[in-house]
Amino acid sequence: MVHNPEMVKWRDWMTESLRAWVGTYFGAWEPLDEPVEVHAKFWLPRPGKPRLEHAATGLDTDKLQRCAGDALEQSGVLKNDARIVRWNNPEKDWTHDFTGDGSTPGVRIKVRKMQ
Repeated sequence: MVHNPEMVKWRDWMTESLRAWVGTYFGAWEPLDEPVEVHAKFWLPRPGKPRLEHAATGLDTDKLQRCAGDALEQSGVLKNDARIVRWNNPEKDWTHDFTGDGSTPGVRIKVRKMQ
């Protein structure tokens, strides 16, 4: 499958970021091999002159979601991204000027075991 170079950069960045955190809070880590739900919010670089109020251009939400699933598998968080049975409201927005989540391009990912 051919991927957009921007998508590959996002996936690789997410994979490296996740690898850096796997096992840091709970010690040794085995990839999750059970059904999970994932929530992801993406912050994309704001264009110099955005035409739209919301981030409705640039990278597609479904492709960002696919990259996040690949990164969760490649980093060892999940045994297989097929274990994702629910995506809980994936969102994307422009970065903003105040400090905190969303002040720089990135993603916040939450993974929860299905109950």
